Amino acid sequence: MRISTLFYFLFQGIKNLFRNRLISVATISIVAATLFITSVFYLLSVNINYGIKTLEQSVGFVIFFKEGTEEPAILALKKIIEARAETKEVVYISADAAWEKTKTEWFAEKPEVLAYFTENPLKNAASLTVRCYSIKEQQRLLTYIKQSPDIRLIRYPEEMAEKIVRFDGLIRSVSIVMI
Repeated sequence: MRISTLFYFLFQGIKNLFRNRLISVATISIVAATLFITSVFYLLSVNINYGIKTLEQSVGFVIFFKEGTEEPAILALKKIIEARAETKEVVYISADAAWEKTKTEWFAEKPEVLAYFTENPLKNAASLTVRCYSIKEQQRLLTYIKQSPDIRLIRYPEEMAEKIVRFDGLIRSVSIVMI
């Protein structure tokens, strides 16, 4: 293609823009609106996915141990859980620490109630709080942990976890369709 042909096409394009002003403005407006709407949906999708990821990582479960389970056995299980790939964080809360936390949170305004407790009522309440990198990985870790004979109870917000997974799938599907 010669340079003169390129200038001819460019000149004809500019000349037709001014000749058909209404159509040109409408076309440019449609392209701008389409780009804007696509950008808005993309930004919404990215922000919602980030929020879901953050929420997934904050949801965890708490493991309570049977009466008489010694601290070395609990700490051994903690090390095993920490060594797993899906584990993000494991926090050990001893029975004494749980009682101190309860005293400061629940009885701070009414210290006279504490006089009724002669010993730690939470003496068998040692626990591990576990967080994973994603909710899908938590199911695999829970299945593994439930095999331990020292576990009395596992508190896990299963219903909330399922809703997060479903909502995540819905948002991803809608984002793909909209973008």
